[in-house]
Amino acid sequence: ADLDTPSLPVVIGELGQAGPVVPSTTGSSLPHVALRRQMRLVTQQPEFIGNTRYVMTSVYVNAEGEAFNGDYHYYGRADTFFYIGRAFGTAMIQLVEDYVPIVNNITTIPAST
Repeated sequence: ADLDTPSLPVVIGELGQAGPVVPSTTGSSLPHVALRRQMRLVTQQPEFIGNTRYVMTSVYVNAEGEAFNGDYHYYGRADTFFYIGRAFGTAMIQLVEDYVPIVNNITTIPAST
């Protein structure tokens, strides 16, 4: 309502820097998992179906090899940020070109493509 554009296309990026499986040895993963779920559920609200996409970023985390920033923010890996950016861009193109909605409004692109 602030922008007076109820159909504004919005891409929501998952807080996925911990990777697809969040370790739960101390129980500290519960807030992280809950937040991811809530982020995804926003796109499934009736008023947002058709103009939002949730992009999973955890699937692009590559923890192998050298971390370039002390293990923070997707290990500082350019390849990870590239794949995430491409997924965000693909999701936005789907929104603005009015593609057929993806199952559960989730967009993922395999890293191998």
